Amino acid sequence: TTAGETIVVPEETFVYEDDRFTWRVLEAGDVIVHWTGNDADLGQLAADIVAESRQTLDAILPQTAVSPLNLYIYPSTADLRSGLRLAGRDWQAGHTDPDLGVLLVTAVNPLTAAADLAQTIPHELTHLRLYQLKSGRELPLWYEEGLAMLAEGSLGDADLLATAVAEQTTLPVRDLCLAFPEEEGAVDLALAQSASLLAYIRMQFGDQALRQ
Repeated sequence: TTAGETIVVPEETFVYEDDRFTWRVLEAGDVIVHWTGNDADLGQLAADIVAESRQTLDAILPQTAVSPLNLYIYPSTADLRSGLRLAGRDWQAGHTDPDLGVLLVTAVNPLTAAADLAQTIPHELTHLRLYQLKSGRELPLWYEEGLAMLAEGSLGDADLLATAVAEQTTLPVRDLCLAFPEEEGAVDLALAQSASLLAYIRMQFGDQALRQ
């Protein structure tokens, strides 16, 4: 105050939710799924994928304390992009806000929703788990992205990687520690290299090597 006194007020939490949509909500343990549209089963599908993804991650990474996980499934990439921009954030295929325990993904086509969510949810959950474990320490970007791709069951563009190996145009791993290149095709190559490297380490030395 102007008199130099300190006033302590009770801590409060404010939740800002994208109110452009009427969200369906499903609670499954500590997982809260939010989605729109007429597919009543989409929420349970997403909750099941979260549970399966956690089991996969548990074999690779130490478990973290259970806390509420809010998963928002947007009906289009444009809606997700605009929602992130309203929050002052850059758009990605999926987005994780680890401080809040929030995952944002899309399910654009009902016919491919299961396959799409089976890819994006494990990927974003991996980023969340790593954030919770690293406690402020920086991890190489190739490790984080490579592990996220392994969690989703993908090794990236195998043909692109094979061509780069044959032509000796692979990217130096040391250059992938802080950032990926922005040139066309280079990001896909960086992802494929990262996933391939971690897959090799896992095959040769087991899951425990990925935790070291």
